[in-house]
Amino acid sequence: FTFDSLFIEIFICIFECALSENSGTDLPHSKVLYNLIPVKTNEWFVMFETKMKSLLLIFLFLSNFVIAAMQVDSSRQLESLSGIERVKYYADLCWSLREKNTEQALQYGKEAVRIADSLKTDFYASKANNYLGVVYIHYLYDTESAIPYFHKGLEISLRIKDSVEIGYSYNNLGDAFYLTGNAPLALDYAEKSLKIFEKLKDSRGIAYSYINLGLLYRFEKKYDLALKYFLKSIELRKSIGFETGIASALLEVGTTYYKQEKYDKALAYFNESLALHRKINNKRYTAFCLNGIGDVFYQQGKYENALKMYDESLKLNIERNHDYGIVDNRLGKALVYSKLKNRVKGEAELKAAIATADKMGLAPKILQAYEVSAKYYMNLGNYKAATESFNNFLFAYDSLFSKQQFATLSEIENRYHLSKQLQEANYKLETNKKEERYLETIIVLLIVLVLVFIWRYMVKRKLSRKLKQLNDSKDKLFSIISHDLKNPFTALIGYIELLRDEGITDKERSEYMHDLETTTKNTYDLLENLLNLSASRTGKIEYSPSLIDIEDLINKILNSMLIMLKKKSIQVSLEINLKQIYGDPQMIEIAIRNLITNAIKFSNHNGVLKIKTELKENLSAITISDNGVGIEKEILENLFKNDFIQSNRGTAGEKGTGLGLSLSYEFIKKHDGDIKVKSEQGIGSEFIILLPVKSN
Repeated sequence: FTFDSLFIEIFICIFECALSENSGTDLPHSKVLYNLIPVKTNEWFVMFETKMKSLLLIFLFLSNFVIAAMQVDSSRQLESLSGIERVKYYADLCWSLREKNTEQALQYGKEAVRIADSLKTDFYASKANNYLGVVYIHYLYDTESAIPYFHKGLEISLRIKDSVEIGYSYNNLGDAFYLTGNAPLALDYAEKSLKIFEKLKDSRGIAYSYINLGLLYRFEKKYDLALKYFLKSIELRKSIGFETGIASALLEVGTTYYKQEKYDKALAYFNESLALHRKINNKRYTAFCLNGIGDVFYQQGKYENALKMYDESLKLNIERNHDYGIVDNRLGKALVYSKLKNRVKGEAELKAAIATADKMGLAPKILQAYEVSAKYYMNLGNYKAATESFNNFLFAYDSLFSKQQFATLSEIENRYHLSKQLQEANYKLETNKKEERYLETIIVLLIVLVLVFIWRYMVKRKLSRKLKQLNDSKDKLFSIISHDLKNPFTALIGYIELLRDEGITDKERSEYMHDLETTTKNTYDLLENLLNLSASRTGKIEYSPSLIDIEDLINKILNSMLIMLKKKSIQVSLEINLKQIYGDPQMIEIAIRNLITNAIKFSNHNGVLKIKTELKENLSAITISDNGVGIEKEILENLFKNDFIQSNRGTAGEKGTGLGLSLSYEFIKKHDGDIKVKSEQGIGSEFIILLPVKSN
């Protein structure tokens, strides 16, 4: 005993007592600490002991206070969770604590199921029921309590079509019926589980199914098949890094070799499994491994070694209140004592094992206890007692067979009810789906009707706008006809009357003839534009595009305007870089003619008219520019925004209507083209016709 070792032991105990729900002893924390320090007669040590105990108790009080504060904080966090989140929270706690604190895991599992039932939610409910069933079956060995939870988990998972949970529900039911000795039902559920997991390609689930199938084939003494499935499970679990699963599968391989009386192989697998379980600190399965090693030593006649293994395993099982393992340990010890001819100890262990098996109510364990009892008395040469034990075994076997039949019938009934419930649920679901489809159809029809009404409204609105435009155009045309077309005809009649006067001079006659020619030409141009615009608006001019020799077209237009050009002494500069364009010949001619006419109209005497064709940014471009008076800024900004463009008089007093420019813009737009304008007063204007290039 040293001060350092005392100090270390004290603090280990403090943390075990203060920070763990399971300290490994039933004594109160303070009593544990008092009993920790040995009594010494030395006066100094007694004084030290008293002070140390006081300090430790203070520290313990503070530790418990901190824990209480942490628990309050945890409770507050829990209150912030929704009901559905609590189901998941408690279910996960149940699963994580199943090995360390089975009773607490059981309470958490029940709470998760209770909340799920009260909320009538399927979220995590199937998993919660399965978790709780696993705690009952594998940690409390209460199959009767476990099976209803597995059935409920299966019902929920089938209802919500959760394939993974369906697989685990089948797997768990297979476990339950295996433990009750009902191999046919267990095999049926194991195969169902395997099919689902294989379909899902769920390696973890497949490995569990392999273990169940291995257990069942071993139960039927088909050891080679059992080994095949156990080894396949190990291979799968290695691929996904499932260390706990590997360790438990190794134990099953060892047990199978033991059943085959291949004791050396069995011992090797038991030891490998033991090392892994100690590494992951799984005390329950550590006890299983130690018991298996004890069984091998017993068969090899190493009785003292066997007793040592059984005792070590029993200690762990008692510590964990693991009755299932305790039965195995005591039966093993009883057989060892029968070989050592120690009847007193042997019978004590045997009776204790049978009492524990009866308390558990597990038929396979009861059968095992009576079978070992018969062997025990055979080893002692007490054939009467051996026969009695064997008769008890047969009676228990018959009882088990009856229970199996009852369980099978009960399970068939459960399946029938479950199937009926699912059919009703599916029928209701289908009915709801039909109603939903009808509702969706009605909604779609309503949406279509609304869209039709909207479309009709938009069309009507568009037609109204178009009609208004046509009315405005009609009014403008009538205005032009009534004023701009009427006045020239009045002038023409006047000139004709003047020319008929015999009293005029030759000079006056020549001037009248010139004016008559000019008025007639302008009137003709106006009439032509009116007719073209009217034809365009009424759809009488059809868009018929083709390749146009643009040079020939421009020369044709210029030749028809030679008199106008000569009157103002306008020079023409022609630059043809693009020979052909694609468009409607009539529309393109009207557009170019009007733009050239405007350029001449607003050019000064001795002006210059430039016409250029080229390919610009993958568009056919025809540029018509002059160095005339230009366009006012206000007019330029709204040039193509109205149907009729405001027209000013030309440099020689030429009068216009704006029809030509409007008509040009309309015809170019029909080609999906555009007209760009650049102008500055006193410098001139530039109009650029842009047309798409014909695609090959």
